[in-house]
Amino acid sequence: MEPIPLAHGQLLLTHPDDHTLLARDPDLIAGALAANPHDLMQMRMTCPETPVGLMLPCPPVPQFEAPPMTAPYISVCRKAFRPLIEAEAAYYYLAGAADFRALRAAVLAVTDLTGANLIAELQVDANARMTDGTSVLAAVAVLQRIGVSTIILNADHPEDLEDALQEAAPYARVSLGVRCPAVWLLHDVQLPNVELFLPAPGERARRLADLVCQYAAKAPHIALARDLDDVVLAPDGRDAHFIDWSVLAAVAVLQRIGVSTIILNADHPEDLEDALQEAAPYARVSLGVRCPAVWLLHDVQLPNVELFLPAPGERARRLADLVCQYAAKAPHIALARDLDDVVLAPDGRDAHFIDWTTDISDEVACDHLLVQRLLELEDEESAAFKLLLEEDEDVLLLEENLYMITRPVCICADSPELLEKALRVYAGLSLYDGTWEQEPRILKYFTEKYGLICM
Repeated sequence: MEPIPLAHGQLLLTHPDDHTLLARDPDLIAGALAANPHDLMQMRMTCPETPVGLMLPCPPVPQFEAPPMTAPYISVCRKAFRPLIEAEAAYYYLAGAADFRALRAAVLAVTDLTGANLIAELQVDANARMTDGTSVLAAVAVLQRIGVSTIILNADHPEDLEDALQEAAPYARVSLGVRCPAVWLLHDVQLPNVELFLPAPGERARRLADLVCQYAAKAPHIALARDLDDVVLAPDGRDAHFIDWSVLAAVAVLQRIGVSTIILNADHPEDLEDALQEAAPYARVSLGVRCPAVWLLHDVQLPNVELFLPAPGERARRLADLVCQYAAKAPHIALARDLDDVVLAPDGRDAHFIDWTTDISDEVACDHLLVQRLLELEDEESAAFKLLLEEDEDVLLLEENLYMITRPVCICADSPELLEKALRVYAGLSLYDGTWEQEPRILKYFTEKYGLICM
């Protein structure tokens, strides 16, 4: 199937005087990005009709002699970002991180302080890797699960940008953009699935504008189908496969054009059930329902529903107790998402694809013998390592020996506080297999904050 067309290429304005482009071609401008609070105020006045964001330069990483390193750097970032976030920009743009671990820590610092939209810039090098050796695909996989809504790729050479996009674009579930010299677009550079363009440092948006328009005209011809999007997720606006007026077709479109949650409503409970049975396996966004509370008293099946709204004319109070009862049985009627038997679980440096029933090693204590045990596990067939943390000292040992981890990791701890400390230092996406059971609300928080993958 043909890939779903993405948004036409748009620009971010980066100078207060670029507002003249808004009058010339408002559809070309996605927003404005201010370098400092002074420019933010000025651009709010000159570009009142467009969202204005603020640059957050990542502070230098202090020279830590020994762990802990991640937690102190998060604190450094929070201290640097707090006065900038008080400006209440429409979004924030992280740039200048020393490496991927620093960028991830900066993301956690921002999400500690605000729930505003967040854009992160990745500096890519040769072979689709960042300058510290981290796979661009692994970086994208982590960032899109911990609160980043748009990822901007930057490179010193156009071929490095092309290689990075070829690898990462099929798996990106967030908008992708590039920051590159305007002259690159004059040549036959291939930037598949790129929706956002930023002028290179020292260049003005005006120079880039005309070239982006020309590039956008040919962009659909060099789009990459996102991974497994040839399965029903390229609807024509009405039908998916041969199902008339399909809810699945609507969900497939909406989740690709910026909708983060879809609420289903129906006149009859069986219609809601049928719609969820069809759409839930393919949904890549949160699903909810708006229904009468009395429906939950019966054996209504609402697989994969995460959000409930009272029906018109009803109050939330009536629905609250019934939702609690329903939530207790919800895991038993969850539907596996289509083709989610393969999950992308980066280790913080490299990307790994594993299935949901993958073999996980026996528990490996994060103590003074951790390195020796990880070396011994290299000869085993387990696709993932299960790391056990029992005290704060284990977190320090984990952080010190992250370089030894070459497979996906399942982190388990006897308390949510200890587990969170480990998740903050682990730069990949940890698996969770139910060992040391955590409360559903805690797991939801860890999933949204740190990208925890619940098996």
